[in-house]
This record gives sequence, C-alpha cells and structure tokens, in this order.
Amino acid sequence: MTKEPLVSVIVPAWNSERTLLATLESVAAQTHRNLEIVIVDDGSTDSTAAVAAAFCEREPRARLVRKENGGLSSARNFGMSAARGDWFAPIDADDLWHRTKIEKQLALALRSAGSVGFIYCWYREVDDAGRVLASGPRVPLSGRVFSQLAYVNAVENGSALLLSRRAVEDIGGYDESLPALEDVMLQLRIAARYPIDLVREHLVGWRRHSSNMSSDIDLIRRCSREVYSRLIAERAPLPPRVVRRVWARNAFHTVKQRADAGEYATALAWLARALAGDPLRSTILLGHRAARSIRRRLGRPGRVLRISRFEEVDPAAELLMDPFDLPQVQALLDAIDRRRLDRLSQMDAKMACSRSGDFLRKTPGVDVADTQSGKRKQT
Repeated sequence: MTKEPLVSVIVPAWNSERTLLATLESVAAQTHRNLEIVIVDDGSTDSTAAVAAAFCEREPRARLVRKENGGLSSARNFGMSAARGDWFAPIDADDLWHRTKIEKQLALALRSAGSVGFIYCWYREVDDAGRVLASGPRVPLSGRVFSQLAYVNAVENGSALLLSRRAVEDIGGYDESLPALEDVMLQLRIAARYPIDLVREHLVGWRRHSSNMSSDIDLIRRCSREVYSRLIAERAPLPPRVVRRVWARNAFHTVKQRADAGEYATALAWLARALAGDPLRSTILLGHRAARSIRRRLGRPGRVLRISRFEEVDPAAELLMDPFDLPQVQALLDAIDRRRLDRLSQMDAKMACSRSGDFLRKTPGVDVADTQSGKRKQT
C-alpha cells in the first residue's frame, strides 16, 4: 500500500489568540491525514503561544516553533525551512479550511505527475463567527498562465494554496522585503516557471475584519506597483497593457476609500486615473457601483440574504450573497475579462515554448532549506 504524501501545513501566527484555535481545528479535521502542522509563533505578545502549545499537546501531528517578530513572509519562510513535506500548505491564523481541501488539491497535484507549481481553490468570506458573508471570485486559470495571472489575481487568498516544495525553493520562497502582496509575488514567480491548476470549489473561509492587511488600500496599491516593477526588472514578459490595466484597477479601489473619507477631490483624481488606464472596464464598474449604492439607499435588495456557517455550505455551490448586486452588469464585466484572458493565453502559450529567458532563472529570495535561520539569502 502506497503511503499518502506528507503535506506540511504552515500556520504563521502573531497575536492570534482569538482565532488560532478554530483555524487549527479546521486543519486537524482534514480528510487527508498525513499532515505535519508547523505553527510559527512570530513573536506574539498575547497568549498565542499558549493556545498553540495546548493544541500540540493533544495533536501529535502539530509542533510549535518560535521566532522573533519578522512579519508574515518571514514566519512562512521560517516554517517551511523547518518542514519535511514535499508540499506546503500555508494558512493564516484567522482563516478556515473545508475538511476536504488538502485531499482534493493533492489528488489534482498528483495527477499532474508533480509538474505543477501550485494548486489553488476558491474562497468564501466569513465573519468572526465563521458565517458565510460572500463568495470570492470564481476565476478558473490552469496551465501556463503567467500573463493571465498578472492581469487578474485569481487566487486572492494566501490560505488557498497547495505549493510544490520544488517550486518554492526554485524561486526562493516568500519575498520578505514586501510588507504586503508577498503571496502575489510568489504566485507570479512560480507561474512564470511552472503550470498551475485549481480545484473549482470554495474550500477556504477567509475571515473578514478591520485588521486585515488587505483593508489598507494605500499599502496594497504601493506594494502592487513594487511587485510589477520588480517583475519587469527581472525581465518578466509583462505586456504594458496588462500593467496599465492593473494600475487602473488599483486606482479604482482607491476611489471609494477616498470618497468615504470625505476627500472628494482626491477621489475624483483617482477616478480619472482609473478611466484613463482602462476606460471600458472602469466606466462599467463605475456604473455598477453607483447602481448598487442607489439600491442600498432605497433598500431594494434583489435577493434574500441567507447566512450559514462555512463548514455547512457545499463548497461546490455558487452562492449569490449580495442582495443588492446586479448580476447582468457583473456578467458583462466577467465577459470583458474572459476576452482579455483569452488573448493573454496566447502569450502564455508562446512563453511556455521559449523558457530560456533571464526571468526564468532563479531570482533572489529565501533558501527555505536553511533550517538554521530561515533568513533571506541572495543568490
């Protein structure tokens, strides 16, 4: 009988005493049983370490490692340097997994004969009680998809990945110099070298709260520019049109933040940037947001919102959770993206046929095999 592959679950935790136990319990409940659960206490000042230690006492597959605070990327790299599996599965200390996540992702990875760089899945947003609030985007990308992944962040969630150890070591791990979007950089660097795949189910519960780093729009926008600037410097085959449209999308996200803060002149300036960078999509998105806002003010939902706990919801089901959404307009936006992704797929096919460029050589990063320090090494 062939032994199930060992999957190393990496759980970085910093001051996560409130949510860590629920996260660890969702990991321990996985139907794929051959796991090692590496919990990394990243210099917490609350009872995170005590919660983790108590869990390790009753879960023999789990162990706690501790380090000085260095941030999410540093903690992930440190955990991977201490891990033994051929596959890494990171999960943030406030997220949840459906019990079949690893089983389904690993089965797909093994069918590829180990050639994929990572497998992702879709996610649902959940509240503090683990109740589903919304479903994340259902963007299906598989194969050689670097240009497509550069245009749209199909993963959107650092807890949705099953990573090949070989691919992670090839690109040097998570980039610790980025304060955010380090998972996006990792995904793009891997996608430039390896095919990827996905399980088309919502197998992650992403906990939405005000302390999420993704709520800092200014930081995300700055780090997005840094990610793409570095990729270009590394000679990534990034079409200028893709970069311009990404900047436009980031600018549009800034509009609402500035308007909510009462900075209307600044909001209009960011809207002008969005319209200049991607006039078609930005115009439709502006109309979509305006119509949704009017429906909210009038209190006219299109559907009744039904709230269920994450683990009770069929992960394959498509839930339409926003009662004020306009499905027809969203379908138009999706159609625009599909046309653009179809065009970019041709570029990805050409890239797959010519893999000798400088960008496909190993880039500076972290040697995750260095179990002594887990610190960055320049290559």
